[in-house]
Amino acid sequence: EGERERRKLMTCIRGAAVGQNAVTGPSHLPEPEAVELALHLSFYQDTLLQCERSLDPSVLVQYLLRLGRLVARAHAVINVRRATPGPQQDQRSLLFHCSRRILHSGLELLGLQPLDVV
Repeated sequence: EGERERRKLMTCIRGAAVGQNAVTGPSHLPEPEAVELALHLSFYQDTLLQCERSLDPSVLVQYLLRLGRLVARAHAVINVRRATPGPQQDQRSLLFHCSRRILHSGLELLGLQPLDVV
């Protein structure tokens, strides 16, 4: 089960600002908000399959709304810039990078144009 989530997160890493060696394990993301966000990210492919099977875009909309709330909560607690340089900072950066990519992809699937800058 854990390997499955790791493979899903590895898919996110492609194109990330940090290398593939950045995935070192949960010890660098001890915050409950980070764990909850990472777990939610791992369900993206399952959400897309469910959306396709049911032909109901609201499944994806609900996933993205929850993702937005989890990112906001994690952002309030987790500081990337002040993290210890190295694995901890890389893991935090990767978590938010993957969140951004998934949110971007989901909005595009819904026919919405994601904003790059707010």
